[in-house]
Amino acid sequence: MEISDILYNVEKPARYIAQEWNVIKKKWNKAAVKVALVFPDNYEIAQSALGIKILYHLLNQDKNILAERVYAPALDLEKNLRDNKIALFSLENKRKLSEFDFLGFSLQHELTYTNILNILDLGKIPLKQKERGDNFPLICAGGPAVFNSEPIADFFDFIVLGEAEEVFLEIIEIYREFRSKKKLLKSSFLKEILKIKGIYVPSFYKAFYQGEKFKEIIPLKEYVPAVIHKRVIADLNQAYFPAKIIVPYLETIHDRITLEIFRGCTRGCRFCQAGAIYRPLRERSLEKLRAIYQESYASTGYDEISLSSLSCTDYTQIIPLIKFIKEDLGKINISLPSLRVDQFNPELADLLKGDRKGSLTFALEAGSQRLRDLINKGTKEENILSSLGLVKEMGIKKVKLYFMLGLPTENKEDLEEIVDLIRKILKNTGLYLKISIAAFIPKTHTAFQWQRQNSLKEIEDKITYLKKRLKHPKIKLNFHIPQMSILEGIFARGDRLLGEVILKAWEKGARFDSYLEYFNWENWLNCFQDLKINFNKYLNFNEENLPWGHLNSGMDLNFLKEENSLADKEKIRLDCRVSCSQCGVCENLKVKNILQKKENILPSKNQPDKSRQNQSLSLQRIRIKYKKNHPINFISHLDLIRVFKRALQRANLPVSYTNGIHPRMRLNFSYPLPIGATSQTEYLDLEFDKKYFLKELNEKISSQLPEGLKISKIKEISINGKNLISLIERIIYQITFKSSLEKEDLKEKIFLLKQNREILIERKGKLINLVSSIYDLKLINFKSDKIKILLDLLINPKGIIKPKEVIYLLDKEAKILKTKRLKFCFIKNE
Repeated sequence: MEISDILYNVEKPARYIAQEWNVIKKKWNKAAVKVALVFPDNYEIAQSALGIKILYHLLNQDKNILAERVYAPALDLEKNLRDNKIALFSLENKRKLSEFDFLGFSLQHELTYTNILNILDLGKIPLKQKERGDNFPLICAGGPAVFNSEPIADFFDFIVLGEAEEVFLEIIEIYREFRSKKKLLKSSFLKEILKIKGIYVPSFYKAFYQGEKFKEIIPLKEYVPAVIHKRVIADLNQAYFPAKIIVPYLETIHDRITLEIFRGCTRGCRFCQAGAIYRPLRERSLEKLRAIYQESYASTGYDEISLSSLSCTDYTQIIPLIKFIKEDLGKINISLPSLRVDQFNPELADLLKGDRKGSLTFALEAGSQRLRDLINKGTKEENILSSLGLVKEMGIKKVKLYFMLGLPTENKEDLEEIVDLIRKILKNTGLYLKISIAAFIPKTHTAFQWQRQNSLKEIEDKITYLKKRLKHPKIKLNFHIPQMSILEGIFARGDRLLGEVILKAWEKGARFDSYLEYFNWENWLNCFQDLKINFNKYLNFNEENLPWGHLNSGMDLNFLKEENSLADKEKIRLDCRVSCSQCGVCENLKVKNILQKKENILPSKNQPDKSRQNQSLSLQRIRIKYKKNHPINFISHLDLIRVFKRALQRANLPVSYTNGIHPRMRLNFSYPLPIGATSQTEYLDLEFDKKYFLKELNEKISSQLPEGLKISKIKEISINGKNLISLIERIIYQITFKSSLEKEDLKEKIFLLKQNREILIERKGKLINLVSSIYDLKLINFKSDKIKILLDLLINPKGIIKPKEVIYLLDKEAKILKTKRLKFCFIKNE
């Protein structure tokens, strides 16, 4: 069975077709080095990951390097791959993972670890490093989770500690040199790349224990460094950042332009690992950011831009940046996903007023001032109430708030102060509150890496208490699954003994452990029990010897101990932009904070046509007839609408918009096509604020459509004409399927079905007579492995009949191979 055939059997085939706008598909045999960039989660999560985006476009800039994407397959695809003995493949060229030179995993959190093993196994690659010979790809990893990579050390050839943009290119250069001279020996290559700062080769180290207690980890050879220092990009203005990014067909979790405005943080929240491992703070200049977002807007068709950082409002030029975006791009939605509530001021609120989609998000972390000081957040209650009052004045009706429970020294009074604070917010603002509460998880390289984590019972008791105390019609409470928090905490401060637990859990079926529908806590408990590992020692961690002590983030260990001590005293340390905290990063890594000064930048000369947005006057209405074929046949109707909207945005055409708070393009599509079905005749009506020659419109739109969508005809229609859907009377399909029925039996079933007056099916609570929708049904070809039926369906006002529903009336066991829409039949004289 071919890969394309398998896609008909999965729920979301668009995850795997890789024909998105701006995708890079190189000729396989032309590239000297082949890299698979692997994200161990589903497409919707993975395609939003910034690190993968950067590396994908960076590596593909080099003509000698081919970089392709590999994401964790959903369980339906996994089953099809295993049943048909097909190896997991890359998205672009559909090549086996074993054919690549490198598999580079991006690890964002600990609950993706079993997905790593599943991907390797589906790729027919041995799981453990010691089991892979020189003929297998080099397996490496990077991302925030690798700052303690000990639990997964046995599965990787090497780890990249820190920012990978420069490192990966240096690794590939050494690899090319090695291969040009002789057959690649992994051991020799791994020894050579140790010269690159930020490279950790786990097999070159050995961990020692006293019983179950970690003692130390030491290098096995004299040329192996005792400590690995993270790699840092010194100046983001000189670093590569992609503007022409892939535009997915599916709606991903961050389906918008992502503009990284800076890296690092100077705040020093004691629980925050990201704030520690991404230090120092390095801002991009306004000029650089402006060039990036203008190109991204023109090349993607997105109507939303997200300002990516650990705290957007800490960017020194945040107000000028937002003003420039509005000036350059007009009515584009600006998303600020990480806001400090104490920096949300009237000027910022005024800039964002009137163009928000959804809500704003604030991480308050704790309800009591005592705990906010203890974690070095320091936010005052009056600042919280004042800022949320500004949100109300903006016209926003709901807001998202984040809290943690189980912080060090937390007591019942602290929990009650969460309740009190939320009640004050409700009283002062009347906002609808979506509140997410997660258990505190101690992370490595933070001041709290020595603190205990609450037990499962403690977390569950606190959740029960808050649920009882926070019942209100304007409050929606979400709690992170306590068992997931426990498991994440175990691996966050784990050691090499846990590698066997991960392996055993995967063998017992663990997959997608961050998803409630797949998470199996009993499975994990059994694995710990079978291997006689007491996981509580990782939750109550207070060891002097750290399993991750050889992996240096730049944070001085004595500084972290001092911060932990200050937390016990509930004392705040100032932002290091105000007073250097002596954390050690700048000194140890020979880097420094880079802040931007105010810049005078002239307005752009090449601005997009903002007049196309929020217009209601239509001067021209056209009807497009187009074909929908492979591979675009695997996307849904909603995804198709999104494809056309973005194509029109990229074409910079003045499409008319509806009036109202949330204006929408005036688009009118014909009836949806089933996922996987092709069509020779689809229709789209759209309106413009300006008159165009039809040839010009055809050229502009066609140039922005992906493979599988092709305009066959375009004509002008009356501005005041009827809605497209109301003109359609019938739809004709050709369906190809397999069936065990004999030809005469099938003919008889068709005859009886056409004679039947009523067969009712339920659709969204309504009963629909399926037979009354069948205008005609004919057998046009019969072969043992391929039967073709012509199906002519009338439009039923109660609901549209699906072609497969008719086929399953003929044979419940039929397997549909292809569905093709041949034509729409319009009402006569219309």
